[in-house]
Amino acid sequence: MRSVYRLIDPRSGLSCYVGETGTSLKTRLYNHLYYTNKGGDMVDLILELRSLGLEPSIELIEECDNSVEVEEYWTWYYLDMGHPLRNGMAGRTRIRPLTDEQCANISNGQVKRWSDNPMTQSMKDSISVSLMGHEQSDETRQKRRESMTGVKRSDENKENNRKAIQLRWARAKSHGFNNLKDLSNYDDHQSN
Repeated sequence: MRSVYRLIDPRSGLSCYVGETGTSLKTRLYNHLYYTNKGGDMVDLILELRSLGLEPSIELIEECDNSVEVEEYWTWYYLDMGHPLRNGMAGRTRIRPLTDEQCANISNGQVKRWSDNPMTQSMKDSISVSLMGHEQSDETRQKRRESMTGVKRSDENKENNRKAIQLRWARAKSHGFNNLKDLSNYDDHQSN
């Protein structure tokens, strides 16, 4: 059994790297932090964080047997979500698409993961805060729009969206943003 993990930039709370390992996560994090002689974007980030007295944290995403395929899936997942990964894959297209069997294996693994360990409210809040004010590319926005075309939203979904907008507006007001024109600056405020 191997582990697929992500490194998290403590400044933004976003993933900065997705990897897989057969060692413990503690050992793998140590290797990332102290074997910085290879060069590259990830090493540059670690050295930058060290200069600020910080270091990335490591989080288990999934344990599996098909770790290379699962790592590829999660790398593209976080790239699609706009996380600034340093895997050296930005701008590349997937070399080969996942097969239906691979997708089913990944999906089944996630169903098991979340049914065994449901997401806590603090996890949901942490994800919400890390994504708040995050800029999305025009391409990502277009993909999201297209994926929702013709989708009928339930009343519960509409109500949840309404509440989320109200919560965002309340948070923005608590930071001194009082009108819709100022609200566009709230995203900039959140990312600082």
